[in-house]
Amino acid sequence: MNGLLVHIDSEEDIFLAISRTRYLAGDMFRKEELQALFVTVLELTRNALKYAGGKAIFTCQLVEGGLRLQVIDKGPGIANLDEIFSGNYRSKTGLGLGLQGARRLMDAFEIETSEKGTIIRATKWTSQRRT
Repeated sequence: MNGLLVHIDSEEDIFLAISRTRYLAGDMFRKEELQALFVTVLELTRNALKYAGGKAIFTCQLVEGGLRLQVIDKGPGIANLDEIFSGNYRSKTGLGLGLQGARRLMDAFEIETSEKGTIIRATKWTSQRRT
């Protein structure tokens, strides 16, 4: 198995995504790298459920030297993305650091967002690949 897909429609699906990511990651990552992956999966899927009204698709795929995560939703998009990444944004419902923190934890991170939805792709390389 080199990839997985989870439909994010409920809180239970978030934990299913984390569990399946753990399975797919196997023993290729160090403990700190795994924690970064799990926090990122949690944040991205939780945001899709909360802000995009659920109905998101989470995928995780093995790539040479790492794992690539992707979350696609059909929500209203992220209108204030520049403000979020500037470090000046504070959410009324949380700390406002979720996407910014997830971006810092991953080795590659990109977002495409519009009023038709959002696609987030994030990759974590293993420490062996970086050396």
